[in-house]
Amino acid sequence: MRWTLRIIVLVTLLWIGYAAWPFWAVYDFATAVERRDSAAVADRVNFPAVRQSLSEQIVLAYLQLTSKDARLGQFGRGIAVAAAASMADPIVAKFVSAEALIDLLRDDGGLALGLPDQAPTSARLSSGSLGNVWQLFIHSEQGLRTFALDVPIGAPARRRFRLLFRLTAWTWKLSAVELPAELRLRLARELVKQIDGK
Repeated sequence: MRWTLRIIVLVTLLWIGYAAWPFWAVYDFATAVERRDSAAVADRVNFPAVRQSLSEQIVLAYLQLTSKDARLGQFGRGIAVAAAASMADPIVAKFVSAEALIDLLRDDGGLALGLPDQAPTSARLSSGSLGNVWQLFIHSEQGLRTFALDVPIGAPARRRFRLLFRLTAWTWKLSAVELPAELRLRLARELVKQIDGK
């Protein structure tokens, strides 16, 4: 009976530790962003995955903005996203470095990236912006190998960024940044100008 109880306690402690692990990783990431520690941020970001995530969002917003999305089916949309991703690359490249992500996720956000001075440009990520444990828990989704968090926690839903972390080689890494709709639309307009200018 004692062994059974010990095993139950051990399994419970392991489960609690595993459930708390991504919260600690996000706090650590937010602290690195707050300190503007590029090396620490780079260690916690899967840049190819973030690049792909941003490209897809901007191209899908471009297709909707230009009404090309209505003519495409699911298969056609996938082909169009893959084909247009290279055209969106100069826009996406502004975001895909440790320094650019720090700028996007801090208060100076889009200004440092050369975006117009219109909100929302920044996720305002810092250890203080994560709120208390309860708020952090409410604004997050956790799977076995994924953890998603909406930031800034106190902002309206339309101004929140969604940060997706994946467990990769025993490290929680930022793998996608879902931009607010308004910012996606602004970047899609940049893509329209870029394509029309050619």
